[in-house]
Amino acid sequence: MEPGNGGVPASGSPSAGFEVRWWIWTWGWNDVVADVFLFEDPAAAAAYMDLASGTDCRSNTMAEPAAAPPGGRYLEWSNPFAVAQQDVYLRRGSRVYRVSVVQPGVGPKVSRAKREAGFELVSEVACGLPESGCAPSPYSVPGTLSRQ
Repeated sequence: MEPGNGGVPASGSPSAGFEVRWWIWTWGWNDVVADVFLFEDPAAAAAYMDLASGTDCRSNTMAEPAAAPPGGRYLEWSNPFAVAQQDVYLRRGSRVYRVSVVQPGVGPKVSRAKREAGFELVSEVACGLPESGCAPSPYSVPGTLSRQ
């Protein structure tokens, strides 16, 4: 059920969760999206993160621990549009965050340089989350991202 009018049943108890998503088109026309998923408890969030950041159900995948934020997991995969996408997943308690990027002009596989640039970008955005655990950069202004 989507938020808004009629999004919660009359009982006042939702039978499903909500996905909150922000899209931005910036930084060289990269498509960047950030999602937050809220679960009933940390165990459900951990189970979701294991499944969502796994490589079993995707093509052209690779996964590894993220350089940042601490405890994050990188995932690169070929999305349903046959375009390479870099994600970082991060779990904090009952929440799982996902930040993704699709870079312009890429196909189902990307060069090492594009992969590294994608993971750097999603890490930078994820480090802006209040619960990220990232060390503050001496070059950034609180509440902003340094990339122009």
